[in-house]
Amino acid sequence: MESIYQSLFSSGRLFLEQLSRVMLPDVPEDGPWLILVGTDKSVFSSDPVRLKADFPEEDTLLSFCDRIDDGQDPVLIAIDKGCLIGTELYTERINAGYLFVVLPEYTLQTAQVNMDLMELLFSQIRLVCTLLEKNNQLHQLQLNHLSRTSGVLSGHSSRD
Repeated sequence: MESIYQSLFSSGRLFLEQLSRVMLPDVPEDGPWLILVGTDKSVFSSDPVRLKADFPEEDTLLSFCDRIDDGQDPVLIAIDKGCLIGTELYTERINAGYLFVVLPEYTLQTAQVNMDLMELLFSQIRLVCTLLEKNNQLHQLQLNHLSRTSGVLSGHSSRD
């Protein structure tokens, strides 16, 4: 059982899904919006409609992930309707994927002036990732303990 829990809680996909459920619903509809891209290339967005409109070809967005992997972190790119700033998301144990902030109507110069704020945002989101990971570790430890002590989960019933 413990190996099942280990694989479940070390999954980057599960982690990114959890992060998207925690963060994305609270992003206001107007203004900047967020995109999360997993290491498995899964994509989550705070605004799926704008995601489809601004990035009809998913490969464009994935190419920005490649630029981050090549050392350009954070990446700042002019897009058709503004700018995109992206960074890698990680914790001590997990490479969680990538975070992109889409800044509608921003120029590269305006985005560059606000880069300190973006770096602060990225730091705060990495902190959320760390806390989410710690929470997952706690759940994994609890399940491991239950699998060792529970008659049902350990395969040993109390009638044996």
